[in-house]
Amino acid sequence: MSTQNIALSNTSQAVVPNKASSNKASSNDKFQAAVSEIKPTEVKSTEVKTKLTDEEKVEFAKQAEATALANKKTLLETMFSKGKEGDTKALRIFYQEAASAIEGILKKELGDESFSLQNLMDKTSGIKGQEDYWSSEKTADRIMTGATSYFDKFKEQNPKLSNEEAVDKYMSLITPALEKGMGEAVDILKGFGAFEGGVKDTVQLTQQLVHEKLAAFREKMINIDKPKQEDKPLFDDANTKGTHPKVES
Repeated sequence: MSTQNIALSNTSQAVVPNKASSNKASSNDKFQAAVSEIKPTEVKSTEVKTKLTDEEKVEFAKQAEATALANKKTLLETMFSKGKEGDTKALRIFYQEAASAIEGILKKELGDESFSLQNLMDKTSGIKGQEDYWSSEKTADRIMTGATSYFDKFKEQNPKLSNEEAVDKYMSLITPALEKGMGEAVDILKGFGAFEGGVKDTVQLTQQLVHEKLAAFREKMINIDKPKQEDKPLFDDANTKGTHPKVES
């Protein structure tokens, strides 16, 4: 073999490795370019969401309110069912509010710390548990008994007042208190959505009876010290004796 052929062979062998290295470098460049084109937003986050957006908070509040209203409706249907049971529960609320209002005003006016709602209830008539214990009539009676039982003590504390003045002043205390208590009871029932139908009729009848009994109490107390006018006979025997014409036989 000649020297010229050996030189060409060596030159050819040296060129081949340089071409492979060039191809490898080109592939690496393409890979790096592809990696660099991947955006951070394309990577899915596995972070757990812990905060609600304002819109989600509003929606959550609406759902909670709807659930609360549904529960309230169910409760009301149970508490104020149609018929006697519903009326009884309504009058319990009515009596409680009226009696509490009376307790507050009389305790303040009489200055009697021992005065309490329980004492007021003990003075009321009727046996708890009786079939008609929570009727409009008996509930109104209990309210009025509690409201008027302390009139005599009020008079003792105000000896300078005439009977009529004492009556009017006492009435000016208990009447607004009763109106306030009864009004609050109605508001409670309205808030429950129960002031309708039979419950409304029963409560309004009880209010009417309380007003009538208040008027009757005032009339009775004002006239209690007035002398009673005795019924006079149509003819006074003392004045008419001997005035009849004599009938001859």
